[in-house]
Amino acid sequence: GTPILELLAARGHVLHRAAQRLGAETAGPEAAIALGIALGAALVRLDRTARDSRGLAFEYSRSLYRADRFAYAVELDARGRAAGPRWIQLSNLSNPG
Repeated sequence: GTPILELLAARGHVLHRAAQRLGAETAGPEAAIALGIALGAALVRLDRTARDSRGLAFEYSRSLYRADRFAYAVELDARGRAAGPRWIQLSNLSNPG
């Protein structure tokens, strides 16, 4: 199949920026069954909103991960600009297995 971002780009929604938020919650009945965990077990929640160059949100996702199998790693690089250095995310390794 065609990746979702390619399909959306073909319709004028080219990914320009995305915001992600990590949070925590406990497993409800549906998540517990789907993930094979106990009701009320700890989960990591990731919400993502993707926007095009006009700032229009065109994709929203919410993912749930088992807390006992989740790891989050970000590689950062300092890049200079007129206002001074800022951190740039280079990679994101999550949920290694």
